[in-house]
Amino acid sequence: MKAFEVDLIDYLLKPIDREQMRRALGKLERLRGGPKPEWRALVEELALKLRAELERKLDPKRFVRIHRAVLLNLGWVGEVHSRFGGRMTMGLKDAKQTQLPVARDRARALKERLDLY
Repeated sequence: MKAFEVDLIDYLLKPIDREQMRRALGKLERLRGGPKPEWRALVEELALKLRAELERKLDPKRFVRIHRAVLLNLGWVGEVHSRFGGRMTMGLKDAKQTQLPVARDRARALKERLDLY
C-alpha cells in the first residue's frame, strides 16, 4: 500500500520476466513523456546484478551457465545435441522437451563437465 502512496508505476516479481520489464519501462516512458536512457541503463544494471546474485546462491555442482541468459539445472538434462560449427543445445526432461541453446564459448566447458570428451 505504501508503494501506491508514492506514485507506484508498476511492480516486478522475481524472477523478473523480460517482457514484464519492457511493459513496465514502456509505462514509465509514457508517463514521463518519452524515453529516458538513464532509466533503461539503470534497469539493465539491476537485472545484471540480480542474475549474478542468483548464480552465487545456486549450488555449482547442480547448476551451470550455458548461455548469457540461461542457467541450467543439470538434473533436468534429458538430451545433448551437437550442432554444426561446435554449437550445442540441451534438451530438458520437461513435458515440452524444451531445447536450450548453449553459447559456443561455453560448449567446451559444458562437454568437460558432462564427460562428453
